[in-house]
Amino acid sequence: MSIGNDRLFGRNSASPRRAAGPLLAFAVALLFGATAGHSQWLETKITLPDSLGGALLPCCLTTDTSERYVYVGAQGFFDQGGGVYVVDAEARSRVAKIPSVSISAVCSNTRRNKVYAADSARNRVLAISCATNQVVATISTGTTPLALCYNSIDDKVYAVNYDSDDLTVIDCLMDSVIKTIHTGDRPVSICYNPASNRVFCAAHDTLLVIDGASDSIVAGRAGSWPGPLVVNAPANRVYASNSGVGLMVLDGATGEVLDTMISGYWMCLNSHTQKLYTLDNNDVRIFDCTADTLIKAHRVFVWVV
Repeated sequence: MSIGNDRLFGRNSASPRRAAGPLLAFAVALLFGATAGHSQWLETKITLPDSLGGALLPCCLTTDTSERYVYVGAQGFFDQGGGVYVVDAEARSRVAKIPSVSISAVCSNTRRNKVYAADSARNRVLAISCATNQVVATISTGTTPLALCYNSIDDKVYAVNYDSDDLTVIDCLMDSVIKTIHTGDRPVSICYNPASNRVFCAAHDTLLVIDGASDSIVAGRAGSWPGPLVVNAPANRVYASNSGVGLMVLDGATGEVLDTMISGYWMCLNSHTQKLYTLDNNDVRIFDCTADTLIKAHRVFVWVV
């Protein structure tokens, strides 16, 4: 297992029901798109020793407050190779493993220097101290938590529960559940917009906008929203994939549709350049978020072995 030496943030992850192949394909395809568009390339790789046991199906990343330590969540396979692996990005070595069954998402609490990890197989979220790399709390959630996000204003973590069709709200001071919100059928992704203190949650039949202070639903939009969500906080916008319609540009406070762009399922945003990168099948597209227009498209072919 290896990672680049850039500080990578994976605060939301895909459902464990999806194969690892599309995730890898997205990463490879995105690399091709970024290379063609901005002359970027892989600078180096960090080879991780296997003394702590090999991670199987690593799917999500985040860092501690210092951004030196990278926390890698692994889904595992047949109860093997799952857990959170801690990597010292400066020393280029793996320093700790927090064992678990199947980690589907991780997110950072920058205020308290903790990492939260969703264990989808055991219906729980683990609160991990970055100072000690030890689990300091185990929080029960709904069934099959798949995605997490952190509310930096109100110091809360939200866990999306795929099989119980709800959302668990966790108070990070006490590491305890303070509310459960019904989401609609099979929620899969979530994001937090600090510009408006709003949480966006995408399910297969509904997209919800939730007030971060009161944890109350302020808006809902019907449709098929099975993909990831991306926040553009500087522009106060959210990008969401709506099946059969396209890539929706949403107002970051109300969820109102501002624009519709060419379809793109997997997404990531460079907030500094205001460019959005998407992957849909073998097409990588680059959008200018200042005008929500397509800049360039690349056809790439990816083989996963």
